[in-house]
Amino acid sequence: MPPLRKVPGISRGAYRDAHRAMFAAAADLKVPFTYHADLTLHADFVAECLQAHPRLRVNIPHFGFSRRSMAAMLDRYPAVMTDISSLGPFMDKDPAAYRDFINAYPDRVMLGSDVIASYDMRPAMEYAQRVRLLDLAPSVAAGVLAENARRYLNG
Repeated sequence: MPPLRKVPGISRGAYRDAHRAMFAAAADLKVPFTYHADLTLHADFVAECLQAHPRLRVNIPHFGFSRRSMAAMLDRYPAVMTDISSLGPFMDKDPAAYRDFINAYPDRVMLGSDVIASYDMRPAMEYAQRVRLLDLAPSVAAGVLAENARRYLNG
């Protein structure tokens, strides 16, 4: 994260070690872990952490900023999930691409994470409507809107 790069005394190695420790703690506690990562820049590091904790339920929000990179993570790590938060404008621009992605990973995509609840809950209704407009099968839409998050949170 850009602001952390400016903190005196935190080396890149120490920063990465802290992230590795967060993965380890979540795995030890058996709790789901939401991990923001730009997979176009950090896919190798994320893969390293996931390989160390293959059963850890991890949500990489916003499709990791790359559908292609996120697909590779989903293909390789069965406990990884993603969500559509912050992707509304992109979904509006290319609904077919998002429909195809969700249909390829129907049990791994959730309605949202941080962005939806950060400001207020009104955007959540907009995102739910976006999912409905994708014309997904009812079971797939239900998964994205609720069931996948329940499974992610409850293990």
